[in-house]
Amino acid sequence: MVNSRQKGKRIELEACRVFRSLGIPAQRSVQYQGRGSPGDIVIPWTNLHLEAKGRRAIVFHRFYEQAVADARHGSLPLVISHEDRGEWLATMRVAHVAQVAEQLLHAADCWAREQGQG
Repeated sequence: MVNSRQKGKRIELEACRVFRSLGIPAQRSVQYQGRGSPGDIVIPWTNLHLEAKGRRAIVFHRFYEQAVADARHGSLPLVISHEDRGEWLATMRVAHVAQVAEQLLHAADCWAREQGQG
């Protein structure tokens, strides 16, 4: 039987290593139960609530794999999805977060200028 606390810790440490490999200072948070917790991972100077999850199979991964397979060469796969009456969520590679944010901000800026708002 898998110890869920040890598994959670292992996944959180792995996620921190991923962020650090991208030059982002990530660390595990102080773990305690209850609302208002800082999440599993803390990145200083941000207002992010990060949860690190790992499972054998996550449905989002299948959708993401389809986006990767269908993406044109050089484009960044991004999946947005929601459950019925649920909130929209985005799925992408962590390594692409900065690039995706940059492209979305650029698109918003161009659209605002095109609409005469910028």
